[in-house]
Amino acid sequence: MTKLIGLTGSIGTGKSTVSKQFKACGVPIIDADRIVHQLQRHGTDCYLAIVDAFGPTVAGEDAIDRKRLGQIVFADHAKLMQLNRLLDPYIRHAILKRINELSAQQTPLVVLDAPLLFEAGYASYTDLVVMVTCDSVEQVARITARDHVSTARAVQLIGKQWSQSIKQQLANVTINNSGSIGQTKQQVIKLLDNLR
Repeated sequence: MTKLIGLTGSIGTGKSTVSKQFKACGVPIIDADRIVHQLQRHGTDCYLAIVDAFGPTVAGEDAIDRKRLGQIVFADHAKLMQLNRLLDPYIRHAILKRINELSAQQTPLVVLDAPLLFEAGYASYTDLVVMVTCDSVEQVARITARDHVSTARAVQLIGKQWSQSIKQQLANVTINNSGSIGQTKQQVIKLLDNLR
């Protein structure tokens, strides 16, 4: 029977780093962000629905212009909620399809990597939720370096998500990603040893 591990974390905490550690240990990853990118390719039903809802300015040649769409939805909370409602059935269908495929292959462990695991209700599909955390100063520094934004913008992006403390209360396991990659890897290996 497949055990599904939900992996979540706030922006800039290093969830992708932890996801890579699970993958390096041989655990298949269902990446919700990657699914969203695939759904937004030119010509898909999801692409057409987004263009219909937000106008032709978000229509890119190969896919939705995520930068332009982001400018629209992050400036207006109602539009962000509209986008989330529009995307949810497409994402949910793709996630469940992949879970079923891996279960049919009798894959023992699978990670569902989803930044909005709790917010979107995907945690209900999982057997265990792992929350990635890091020091708040480090979190802001990572966002400013990675996304080339100001400290104020980084703080604003963090504020649009559930806080780390709320997610930690809901999670079964916490991985602190404030240290080195080696320290993070050891936490992942220890968790997998306990699950296998």
